[in-house]
Amino acid sequence: MTDDGPTAGWYDDPDDASRYRYWDGERWSEHRAPKTPSTPPPPPAPRAGSHRNSNAGLALGLSIGGILCCGPISTIGLVLGARELQAAKRGELNDQDRGLALAATIIGGIVTALLVLLIALLFAMAVFAGDPGPPP
Repeated sequence: MTDDGPTAGWYDDPDDASRYRYWDGERWSEHRAPKTPSTPPPPPAPRAGSHRNSNAGLALGLSIGGILCCGPISTIGLVLGARELQAAKRGELNDQDRGLALAATIIGGIVTALLVLLIALLFAMAVFAGDPGPPP
C-alpha cells in the first residue's frame, strides 16, 4: 500500500506560521488565509480554465458543412451540439463553447428540418405525379 500524502485542504503555512495555506493534494497553491480563532476558509473556487475540452466547434463546423455540401452532416452537428449544451448545463463548458454549441444546435436543426421537408416534397411529387400513360 502506498501513501499518497495529505488530502486537499487548509494546513499551517510552512512559510508563515501565522497563516494557513491550501494544499491541492499535489502541491501548495498560492491561496493563503490568516489564522483566526474561527475555522479555516472554504477551498478556493476552480479556475476559469478548468473546463473540459469541448466539441462545440466541431459541432458547428458539421452543421455549417451540411449547408455547404451534404445535408445529413448537419444532423450529426445537431446531435453533437445538443450533447454539448447538456454539458454546458452541468457547468462543464465555458461561455464561448456554450455559444458555439447553441449555434450548432440551431443551424443543425434548421438544415435537418429543411432536408426532411425536401425529402417529403420529392416523395410527394413522385407519388402524385402518376403515370402519364403512353405517348399518343
